[in-house]
Amino acid sequence: MTRSSDSDFNGLVFSALTTNTTHFYKVLRAIAPKTARGQSTGPLDNPGAAGGDTFVLTTITADGIAFSVGDMHTGMGRLYLKRDLFSDYNYRPDNPPPSYDDDDDGDENASVTFKLSLDRLIICLQMFAVDAGSAGANTTAAAAAAPEDASTCRMIYQGAGHPFLLVFRQPSTSLVTTCEFNTLDLEPTGEDEDEALRMDLTNVALQLIIAGRVMADAVSELKAIDTEILTLRAARTSTPRFVLLSHGKIGLSQFSFPEDTSGGKPLFERFMVNAPAADLDVVVNSYTFGQILKAQDAMALASRVSIRCDAHGYMSIQSMYELGTGTAIFIDFRFCAIQDDDLTERLERLGYD
Repeated sequence: MTRSSDSDFNGLVFSALTTNTTHFYKVLRAIAPKTARGQSTGPLDNPGAAGGDTFVLTTITADGIAFSVGDMHTGMGRLYLKRDLFSDYNYRPDNPPPSYDDDDDGDENASVTFKLSLDRLIICLQMFAVDAGSAGANTTAAAAAAPEDASTCRMIYQGAGHPFLLVFRQPSTSLVTTCEFNTLDLEPTGEDEDEALRMDLTNVALQLIIAGRVMADAVSELKAIDTEILTLRAARTSTPRFVLLSHGKIGLSQFSFPEDTSGGKPLFERFMVNAPAADLDVVVNSYTFGQILKAQDAMALASRVSIRCDAHGYMSIQSMYELGTGTAIFIDFRFCAIQDDDLTERLERLGYD
C-alpha cells in the first residue's frame, strides 16, 4: 500500500469512480469463502493462514464489472456491479479490433478477464467502509441506511501485466491511498465464466421469490441441526407448497413454509412450479448443504431472494441487495443437484417424490 498525491488516470483500459465503498465491501464479502471473510467482522490479518489466498475471477466489460468465485463442483458465486452504480465509468478493451478509433469506446462486447486476491481486496475495502462492523446485518433497513462514504474509491486497470488498483481519496484532503493487487491475466474464451453452470431458462421447473430474512433464518436453522444434504420440494397444488428436508446426523427433519406471514400477507412474492413431467405436481431436487451455506451471507443482506431450478436440477439463488437509492446489486449463486439413486429411492419411500 502506498500513499501519494492524486494521479492522472487517462489512457487506461478501465477506470471507475464510486462512493459506494461500504456497499461494495458488503457484497464482495458475501461471495467470499470463510477463509476470505475471516471468523469475525474484523480484518483477516493473515490471508494465507488458511491455506492460501482465495482468488476471484474478475471480468470487465462496457456494461459493468463481475466478480466470480467457485466452480461447477463446489458451486459458483457471482457478483455483478453495473456501470450505473459508478459516478464515472470508462472502459476501453485491451486489444481493440483493427477498426478501433480513438474517438470511440472500442468493441463494446469485448471483455478483459483476470484473477486477483479476494482476501486482500476485502481487507482493503474494509479499511475505508463506513459501517463494516454491520456487514452481516440481516435487515434491508441497515443496507439502505448505510451512509455515503466519506472517501471516494477509483478502480483502475491499465491492462495485461499491470496490477489492479483501488485509489481512495478523502475530499477534505489531498492525501491519496492506493491499494495495489497483483493480477493473473487470462486469455478470453469467448464464453461466460459460468458457462458450466448455465441454467436452461427455457425450461424452468421452479421459481419463487421470498424475503431474504426468511431464507437466511431457515438456512441458520438447518445449519444448527448439522444438515449434510438439503432437499427442496415444491408443489404446484398440494400443501405444503414449499418444504426443505434436512438429511443429517439426527436423521430427516422437515421445514414447511406457510402460505402467509404472521401478519396475513403472502409469504411468497412469486411461486411457480412447472414440473418436468406433465403428470407430476412436484419438483424435488437435492443439494450438498455445504454449498447452499455459501449463499447465506448474501441472503442475510438481501431484501428479496429469488430461487430458480431448471429441469436438469441446476439451481440459482439470487439475492437482491438494495442500496436505498433506487438501485440494487444482485448476488447470484449457482449449484448442481446431487444425482444419487439411493437418495431418490429413499425420498420416494417417504412420499416426497
